[in-house]
Amino acid sequence: MTGPYTLHDPTGVLADEHHPTRHAARARTETTLWHTRPWIIRDTAGTTIARRRKTVTTREEAAHRRQRVATLSREGHQIADIAAALGVTPRTVQRDRATLGLVKPTPPRLDDTELAHAATLLDDGCSYQEVARTLGRSATPLRRRLPGRGWTKKQGGQWGMFIRYNGGAA
Repeated sequence: MTGPYTLHDPTGVLADEHHPTRHAARARTETTLWHTRPWIIRDTAGTTIARRRKTVTTREEAAHRRQRVATLSREGHQIADIAAALGVTPRTVQRDRATLGLVKPTPPRLDDTELAHAATLLDDGCSYQEVARTLGRSATPLRRRLPGRGWTKKQGGQWGMFIRYNGGAA
């Protein structure tokens, strides 16, 4: 078949095909040989009419990738390292881990001793962030469980201005 529109495989695996219309060339991309490959449709002047840059992942390839994600996750590798090793984005690894049920477990709730220690630190004038770093926790549950104890944004700003104008001497 020869025509003014060329369907081209940039990876070089499939031979170029010529089609009489761009619609015929585009329809060919949905067939068995082309549906998972990157392709470019060009006219006789060499102008690109349409393209798919990425290779579409088949179900079998996705299942194999998920198995590799599971194996590497269980070995203790970080998401970024797994993504680099498999040539995918970190978000793809996160989705695969969620699909497999390998998401991080939720941290244990703050116990009474941690809450008491956090309350003492907050009452002494520490910020929620400082207390969270001290306890090795997130500041969000501290704000929820101990509301109104830390500095407000206004108080933090006032303290910053005081330090700035007094040369760091409190």
